[in-house]
Amino acid sequence: MNFQGRGIKDVVRKLVSNNKILYVISLLLFFGGMAGGDLFRIDAVRGDLNYIQASDVEDLLFNNIKASLVIASGLLSLGIPTVIFLITNGLIVGSSIQQQLELGLSISSIFVKLIPHGIFEIPAILISGIIGLKGVSIIIEYFRTSLSTKQLIKQTLFEIALLTSIILIFLNWQK
Repeated sequence: MNFQGRGIKDVVRKLVSNNKILYVISLLLFFGGMAGGDLFRIDAVRGDLNYIQASDVEDLLFNNIKASLVIASGLLSLGIPTVIFLITNGLIVGSSIQQQLELGLSISSIFVKLIPHGIFEIPAILISGIIGLKGVSIIIEYFRTSLSTKQLIKQTLFEIALLTSIILIFLNWQK
Protein backbone atom coordinates (compact mmCIF):
# COMPACT_ATOMS: atom_id res chain seq x y z
CA MET A 1 0.00 0.00 0.00
CA ASN A 2 1.44 3.31 -1.03
CA PHE A 3 0.13 6.31 0.88
CA GLN A 4 2.26 8.88 -0.90
CA GLY A 5 0.46 11.37 -3.11
CA ARG A 6 -2.96 10.44 -1.75
CA GLY A 7 -5.54 12.65 -0.13
CA ILE A 8 -6.67 12.07 3.44
CA LYS A 9 -9.88 10.48 2.23
CA ASP A 10 -7.93 7.88 0.23
CA VAL A 11 -5.55 7.23 3.13
CA VAL A 12 -8.46 6.66 5.55
CA ARG A 13 -10.26 4.45 3.04
CA LYS A 14 -7.10 2.36 2.53
CA LEU A 15 -6.46 2.20 6.29
CA VAL A 16 -9.99 0.92 6.90
CA SER A 17 -9.74 -1.53 4.01
CA ASN A 18 -6.43 -2.96 5.22
CA ASN A 19 -7.65 -3.43 8.78
CA LYS A 20 -11.31 -4.42 8.50
CA ILE A 21 -10.70 -8.08 9.39
CA LEU A 22 -8.71 -7.08 12.48
CA TYR A 23 -11.47 -4.64 13.46
CA VAL A 24 -14.12 -7.35 13.10
CA ILE A 25 -12.02 -9.70 15.25
CA SER A 26 -11.69 -6.93 17.89
CA LEU A 27 -15.45 -6.36 17.76
CA LEU A 28 -16.19 -10.07 18.16
CA LEU A 29 -13.82 -10.42 21.11
CA PHE A 30 -15.16 -7.32 22.89
CA PHE A 31 -18.85 -8.00 22.27
CA GLY A 32 -18.35 -11.70 22.95
CA GLY A 33 -16.97 -10.65 26.31
CA MET A 34 -19.98 -8.38 26.82
CA ALA A 35 -22.34 -11.27 26.09
CA GLY A 36 -20.46 -13.34 28.63
CA GLY A 37 -20.76 -10.56 31.21
CA ASP A 38 -23.98 -12.09 32.52
CA LEU A 39 -22.56 -15.62 32.64
CA PHE A 40 -19.33 -14.70 34.41
CA ARG A 41 -20.50 -12.06 36.83
CA ILE A 42 -17.77 -9.72 37.90
CA ASP A 43 -19.09 -8.61 41.26
CA ALA A 44 -16.20 -6.21 41.73
CA VAL A 45 -17.93 -3.92 39.22
CA ARG A 46 -19.98 -1.49 41.27
CA GLY A 47 -21.65 1.82 40.78
CA ASP A 48 -23.88 3.07 38.06
CA LEU A 49 -23.27 4.30 34.57
CA ASN A 50 -23.86 7.95 35.41
CA TYR A 51 -21.69 10.72 34.07
CA ILE A 52 -18.21 10.92 35.45
CA GLN A 53 -17.31 13.68 37.85
CA ALA A 54 -15.07 16.43 36.46
CA SER A 55 -12.33 15.54 38.97
CA ASP A 56 -12.22 11.99 37.60
CA VAL A 57 -11.73 12.96 33.95
CA GLU A 58 -7.94 12.99 34.03
CA ASP A 59 -7.84 9.68 35.92
CA LEU A 60 -10.23 8.21 33.36
CA LEU A 61 -8.11 9.49 30.48
CA PHE A 62 -4.95 8.02 32.03
CA ASN A 63 -6.67 4.66 32.66
CA ASN A 64 -8.04 4.56 29.12
CA ILE A 65 -4.62 5.31 27.63
CA LYS A 66 -3.09 2.63 29.87
CA ALA A 67 -5.77 0.10 28.79
CA SER A 68 -5.21 0.98 25.13
CA LEU A 69 -1.46 0.46 25.51
CA VAL A 70 -1.96 -2.93 27.15
CA ILE A 71 -4.36 -3.99 24.40
CA ALA A 72 -2.00 -2.71 21.70
CA SER A 73 0.94 -4.53 23.33
CA GLY A 74 -0.26 -7.67 21.62
CA LEU A 75 1.62 -6.36 18.60
CA LEU A 76 4.79 -7.70 20.19
CA SER A 77 3.34 -10.93 21.57
CA LEU A 78 1.18 -12.32 18.76
CA GLY A 79 -2.01 -10.77 20.11
CA ILE A 80 -2.28 -12.77 23.33
CA PRO A 81 -2.73 -9.77 25.70
CA THR A 82 -5.01 -8.18 23.11
CA VAL A 83 -7.39 -11.14 23.09
CA ILE A 84 -7.39 -11.39 26.89
CA PHE A 85 -7.96 -7.67 27.49
CA LEU A 86 -10.60 -7.20 24.78
CA ILE A 87 -12.62 -10.05 26.27
CA THR A 88 -12.02 -8.78 29.82
CA ASN A 89 -13.11 -5.23 28.94
CA GLY A 90 -16.20 -6.66 27.28
CA LEU A 91 -16.92 -8.78 30.37
CA ILE A 92 -16.71 -5.70 32.59
CA VAL A 93 -19.07 -3.67 30.39
CA GLY A 94 -21.48 -6.59 30.02
CA SER A 95 -21.44 -7.28 33.75
CA SER A 96 -22.05 -3.57 34.49
CA ILE A 97 -25.01 -3.53 32.12
CA GLN A 98 -26.43 -6.70 33.68
CA GLN A 99 -26.13 -5.21 37.17
CA GLN A 100 -27.95 -2.07 36.03
CA LEU A 101 -30.73 -4.20 34.54
CA GLU A 102 -31.04 -6.03 37.86
CA LEU A 103 -31.38 -2.66 39.61
CA GLY A 104 -34.40 -1.99 37.40
CA LEU A 105 -32.97 0.34 34.77
CA SER A 106 -34.33 -0.02 31.25
CA ILE A 107 -32.10 -0.83 28.28
CA SER A 108 -32.71 2.65 26.88
CA SER A 109 -31.71 4.30 30.20
CA ILE A 110 -28.53 2.23 30.33
CA PHE A 111 -27.74 3.08 26.71
CA VAL A 112 -28.21 6.81 27.37
CA LYS A 113 -25.90 6.61 30.40
CA LEU A 114 -23.31 4.58 28.52
CA ILE A 115 -23.08 6.91 25.50
CA PRO A 116 -21.08 9.76 27.10
CA HIS A 117 -18.55 7.33 28.54
CA GLY A 118 -18.37 4.82 25.73
CA ILE A 119 -18.88 6.71 22.49
CA PHE A 120 -15.17 7.41 22.11
CA GLU A 121 -13.67 4.98 24.63
CA ILE A 122 -15.04 1.75 23.10
CA PRO A 123 -13.92 2.60 19.54
CA ALA A 124 -10.48 3.53 20.95
CA ILE A 125 -10.28 0.14 22.65
CA LEU A 126 -11.33 -1.62 19.45
CA ILE A 127 -8.75 0.29 17.41
CA SER A 128 -6.14 -0.65 20.03
CA GLY A 129 -7.21 -4.21 19.32
CA ILE A 130 -6.30 -3.71 15.66
CA ILE A 131 -2.80 -2.66 16.67
CA GLY A 132 -2.51 -5.57 19.09
CA LEU A 133 -3.50 -8.07 16.41
CA LYS A 134 -1.11 -6.57 13.84
CA GLY A 135 1.73 -8.88 14.92
CA VAL A 136 -0.13 -11.93 13.63
CA SER A 137 -1.32 -9.96 10.62
CA ILE A 138 2.25 -9.00 9.69
CA ILE A 139 3.33 -12.64 9.69
CA ILE A 140 0.40 -13.65 7.49
CA GLU A 141 0.94 -10.68 5.18
CA TYR A 142 4.64 -11.50 4.89
CA PHE A 143 3.79 -14.83 3.26
CA ARG A 144 0.84 -13.50 1.22
CA THR A 145 2.27 -10.35 -0.30
CA SER A 146 4.92 -9.47 -2.78
CA LEU A 147 6.07 -6.54 -0.63
CA SER A 148 9.62 -6.61 0.63
CA THR A 149 10.14 -6.92 4.37
CA LYS A 150 11.21 -3.28 4.48
CA GLN A 151 8.06 -2.14 2.65
CA LEU A 152 5.84 -4.27 4.87
CA ILE A 153 7.41 -2.88 8.05
CA LYS A 154 7.20 0.68 6.73
CA GLN A 155 3.53 0.24 5.80
CA THR A 156 2.72 -1.35 9.17
CA LEU A 157 4.48 1.38 11.17
CA PHE A 158 2.64 4.05 9.19
CA GLU A 159 -0.70 2.35 9.85
CA ILE A 160 0.12 1.99 13.56
CA ALA A 161 1.01 5.70 13.73
CA LEU A 162 -2.32 6.63 12.12
CA LEU A 163 -4.29 4.27 14.35
CA THR A 164 -2.49 5.57 17.45
CA SER A 165 -3.35 9.14 16.42
CA ILE A 166 -7.01 8.18 16.10
CA ILE A 167 -6.95 6.52 19.53
CA LEU A 168 -5.42 9.61 21.16
CA ILE A 169 -7.97 11.87 19.49
CA PHE A 170 -10.85 9.66 20.70
CA LEU A 171 -9.52 9.46 24.24
CA ASN A 172 -8.83 13.20 24.45
CA TRP A 173 -12.24 13.99 22.98
CA GLN A 174 -14.00 12.74 26.11
CA LYS A 175 -12.22 15.37 28.22
